[in-house]
Amino acid sequence: MTDLRSSMREKSKGIWEGAKYTSIGIEFGLGIALGYYLGSKVDEMYGFTPYGGMIGLLLGFASGLRSLMKIAKIQEMQAQQEAQQEAQQEAQQKIENEPKDA
Repeated sequence: MTDLRSSMREKSKGIWEGAKYTSIGIEFGLGIALGYYLGSKVDEMYGFTPYGGMIGLLLGFASGLRSLMKIAKIQEMQAQQEAQQEAQQEAQQKIENEPKDA
């Protein structure tokens, strides 16, 4: 039963990783589209015809980059944590495998 659960966790882990990377592209695209849309609405309201859409597009792009940087930072922290855990496990195995003096 435990083996089945662990194998299911491993399979679903890959699916969630893929979903996370898919969401990066969606977030980036939606940020740009929303920025352009809001900039166009500002154009209509205040008559800044070419500039509102361009500024909104740039702000949307900046928002998308910000979310990418945030995700990259999270990934880096997770990689560091995994490396620390592996180093601790290796150190523990070394200690366990040392010959014991009687």
